[in-house]
Amino acid sequence: MKVVLRAAAELKIVTAIRRAGGAEAGGVLLGHFEDGDLIASDVLVVPGEAPSTHRYTRDGAQANALLQRFRAAHPEDELTGYVGEWHSHPVMSSPSGVDKATARAIARDVHGSAVVVVAALHPVVGFSAVEAVPRRLRPAALTDVVVERSENVVEIAEGSVDPDGPIFISYRQSDGTEDADTVSRFARAAGLVVWRDHRDLRPGTTVHRLREALKSGLSGAVLVVTKQIECSTIVREVEAPALVALDEDSGFALSVANTLANPDNPAKVDFSAPDRILGFSDGELAAKKQSDIRTVDGVLEIIRDQVRHRVAQRKDEIADRGDVFTLEVQSRPEPTADDASGADLHIRLDPSPGRLPDTASVRALAATFPFTGDAIHMSRATTVEVRGGMHLSLALALGAALPETKFSDVRVVDSSGLVWGSGGGGQPPRVVSATVGDAADRSSKKIAVHIGLGSLNSGPAFDRLVASGGFTAAYALTVDVDGLLSADDGVAVAAAISAELKSLSADADNAEVHLAFHGPFPLAVLVGRRLNTLQVVAYEWDNPSGEGPAVYVPSVRIVSGLTAGPITEVLLR
Repeated sequence: MKVVLRAAAELKIVTAIRRAGGAEAGGVLLGHFEDGDLIASDVLVVPGEAPSTHRYTRDGAQANALLQRFRAAHPEDELTGYVGEWHSHPVMSSPSGVDKATARAIARDVHGSAVVVVAALHPVVGFSAVEAVPRRLRPAALTDVVVERSENVVEIAEGSVDPDGPIFISYRQSDGTEDADTVSRFARAAGLVVWRDHRDLRPGTTVHRLREALKSGLSGAVLVVTKQIECSTIVREVEAPALVALDEDSGFALSVANTLANPDNPAKVDFSAPDRILGFSDGELAAKKQSDIRTVDGVLEIIRDQVRHRVAQRKDEIADRGDVFTLEVQSRPEPTADDASGADLHIRLDPSPGRLPDTASVRALAATFPFTGDAIHMSRATTVEVRGGMHLSLALALGAALPETKFSDVRVVDSSGLVWGSGGGGQPPRVVSATVGDAADRSSKKIAVHIGLGSLNSGPAFDRLVASGGFTAAYALTVDVDGLLSADDGVAVAAAISAELKSLSADADNAEVHLAFHGPFPLAVLVGRRLNTLQVVAYEWDNPSGEGPAVYVPSVRIVSGLTAGPITEVLLR
């Protein structure tokens, strides 16, 4: 005979020992017998009677109550039941004389064989066991038993939780992929780095690579619970037990994304279902916050919680670097878990097949932009530092999410390491404007504006936009520079551009500004910070066929100062 210890059972035992804080812990084994072996699929942790560092005595009344609760919660499971006992030792050793006496006493009481498993964390995680087999008119025979550990166990050690690490998305592919995609998209748009199997799983044996990922330094996880997840051996035996164990660390945040309707009230989710279908006997998941991700609000609840957790873990580091909040952004490269770095948030969008940003990701960005400002305020940072690059319509929106009326010191670091936003000396270049085309629809209350550098030539794509009609007037604004614009002049030039935009809008009865920006990413962010009082439609340049005429495509509608975020409408199709 041998004891086959499943991954979930082992991780629960290890977690209980760590929770005990030096005192011995223990409880009962749940499982069944198969071909002469004991299959321990789960455990119950039972409080001890005055536990100490060298003794554990199970509270019988508590054990019976927990067993009854387990049976009531799993009426359909006729296979799993009481199969033995377990408790911990301070260091790894064989079962003691007390353990053997306990096994004999249990064998006498149940009129059958009894198994006691001993566990320890030092010097390494290990297990031993003894079996007592009753004999007629003699004490039960004792036999040392081999404990076979599951290869699926993820050993949680120092470094398994990392506040800079990604969040792990656990799900069943057959019916959970769409939900996992949604959670991932919103998480990335909010600035969280995500670990997903189809992008981040390294070549090799799947279970082995998953175990490596789960102990490689995560900051959190989202467990997506769908109907078919109980059919996933990997989720049940590898991912879910490991994530619950990781959540014992205060630096880790586990969110449960529930999709299963409560049979008595389908408008709500069934909070007991995750434990039931994933085999947790003691309500581990019911005790955690669960969000109904059948609605966008439920997804946003998870993302907000994860962002707040990340920032809370990084407050001291932000203070140590002089109260500077770092924000990395990218809307073009494919996001991966390797994006994790020292930045406080990493806004990423899924790539699109063409030049325009991915529409679904922009919608997620619009919904999560308010979390960016909340995170900065929560961190108590006095300076925001932005790095990276984005589509220019989104850079304008990012600036509007960081308005100068709320964030006085925002700096943008360009690809050369130059800082835009810290101001500079000398006389900045002029911003000049000129009328474009024959736009004269006085009833539209819309003006078209092209912003460029060095030339008033707005280009054929903007000319086509103006010719399409519907604008009161059209203008070309340019920064009068010969060559590249200096980073030192960024703030002054952005202020001059925004002042000119407000003046042109006011002259047209506060018309909505349809803005085609053609310039450096840092300047777009700085201009966006100064769009207050304006309603703006930001455009993207596109040449869909690669051969035909280029066009400007409406991307997002921007209104600064709104609680729900600056993007009021996504216009991409």
